[in-house]
Amino acid sequence: MSECDLTAISKLFEEDIFPGFPFKNKLWLGIAFDRDRWVTRIPQWYFEQMQELLPPGDVMCIYGSAISGGGRTSSYVHLGALDFSWRDFSSFMATDANYSPEYWIFDRDGRWACRADAELTVWGAEAPIMNAFYSQQGGAAGVLQMMIDEMGVLPEAHGDMYRYLQKLVGLHGDVA
Repeated sequence: MSECDLTAISKLFEEDIFPGFPFKNKLWLGIAFDRDRWVTRIPQWYFEQMQELLPPGDVMCIYGSAISGGGRTSSYVHLGALDFSWRDFSSFMATDANYSPEYWIFDRDGRWACRADAELTVWGAEAPIMNAFYSQQGGAAGVLQMMIDEMGVLPEAHGDMYRYLQKLVGLHGDVA
């Protein structure tokens, strides 16, 4: 996957972001954000930690959903390829011409991917990358708690979302 290839979307992502595991590679780990809390769909602190963990020179391939007069279509629009920097990414997301109700963002080598829809942003990556991040956040349980707090998830009231978040961090056996 050396270019920003449209076929990467079907190789990296499942069709739906929720309630199943959102990534094709079931060995990946992830994190989710309430996308309404972040204009950029991803918080700056997280992006910058990923920047430290990923190889220098990583490129972000960004696709959006095609929009027609009647709403979303099933096609994708290549919106850009950016250096992995917060400045470039936040500027890109703040530009009206780059707006999309959904985004598919990934690196050219298929080591990580991000999907943002109307309600949720999910970032996943190879386990060594995410485990390095988790270790900075008190482990998988710490990341799970952080997601629960951000989204206001109560395990007894939001069982599906709670199990979903558990799957993302690898604390639930069923990832199908």
